[in-house]
Amino acid sequence: QFLYLNKRPVDVPKLSKVLNEVYKSFNTGSAYPIFVLNVAMPFDRYDVNVTPDKRQIMFHDEKSMVDSVKQQLQCLYEPSR
Repeated sequence: QFLYLNKRPVDVPKLSKVLNEVYKSFNTGSAYPIFVLNVAMPFDRYDVNVTPDKRQIMFHDEKSMVDSVKQQLQCLYEPSR
């Protein structure tokens, strides 16, 4: 599982959790999804200076970003009508 923010590798545990939950809600079994996700976001919406390796990110509105990604994933996995 690979997460990127504006092409920078990052660790966002809440986003990883949402990706796993959405995947499992549409797929049976105990497997975890394989994904590469790049989130494009304006630079003034987050701070990378949280840890020296700059992989931990502090979002100004993390809930909104995670909810948006969750909604997009649910639309992607829903069967066509």
